[in-house]
Amino acid sequence: MIKIAPEDCSRWAQLGQALHFQRRDEEAIEAIEKAIRLDKTGNDPVVWECKIHLARSYLKLGNKKKAEEVLSNIKDQLPEQKESNQMAVFGMLIDIQENYDVPIFTRIQQEKTSLPLLRNKYIKQNNPRKLLPVM
Repeated sequence: MIKIAPEDCSRWAQLGQALHFQRRDEEAIEAIEKAIRLDKTGNDPVVWECKIHLARSYLKLGNKKKAEEVLSNIKDQLPEQKESNQMAVFGMLIDIQENYDVPIFTRIQQEKTSLPLLRNKYIKQNNPRKLLPVM
């Protein structure tokens, strides 16, 4: 699929996602970063959601600093996304916060965005095991 459409950011993102799930994290990082570079508008939902896999791949390889940069970017763009994308990515961010000890939502109530409302809606719909306390 990449040979047919080498400039298609969504296809590179899908390849990166597949590589991530195969635990081929270095290759996943390359593919997803290429997808991000090819996404000229920055609005491709497939690329945007694959940034989560990029962050996880960095974490698995021990590069917490790079992962935190990616996660910060995702969190900043979260209110601009469609609600369905917001909910999916929000759940993945919570999972990363719980499993990798990355403080993504430590000051969420102080932010002037829709994130506190999204957090409450996510809790009502998904009843996650636990959420780190909001400071």
